[in-house]
Amino acid sequence: MSTQLNLQATFYSREETQGNPPATGIFGSTLSEALSGRGLLQCAVDPNVIALKTNFTLILWDGRQVQASALDTGTAIIGNKIDIFVDTINEAINLGVKSVMAVLNGGSVDSRTYTVQPGDSLSAIAQKFYGDGSEQSWRKIYDANQAVIGPDPNQIQVGMVLIIP
Repeated sequence: MSTQLNLQATFYSREETQGNPPATGIFGSTLSEALSGRGLLQCAVDPNVIALKTNFTLILWDGRQVQASALDTGTAIIGNKIDIFVDTINEAINLGVKSVMAVLNGGSVDSRTYTVQPGDSLSAIAQKFYGDGSEQSWRKIYDANQAVIGPDPNQIQVGMVLIIP
């Protein structure tokens, strides 16, 4: 069984670290490297929330999934926050703050997933999986994916990968 954590993501860059090692002494990959399959994404975490050296799946704000590792800490990373390692300061600034989801225990999503198709709604997706498109049913899907979908359940986007609890 996996644990899903909704997190507020900020970003820090390779330029900012100036080659200094992360808290664990283990270097990871930047977001662009990890998305292209070149290593685990280096993340700074609150070790009281995600233990250091934990590998996990990070579901990004746009629904993409990347394999990540808790390799660093940061003074501003307290509670359900995560700092994602990127290539440049400009990239970190441009990305700003995003909502993401970490899937712990086993490092991958262990429940069903569904990729949003044109014309889909949460109600239609709930109908497909549960045989019931009621608010109670679609809200289960929304609650499990709020980090991906955002604050408005009507704003699902084609291509988002949703967890179906």
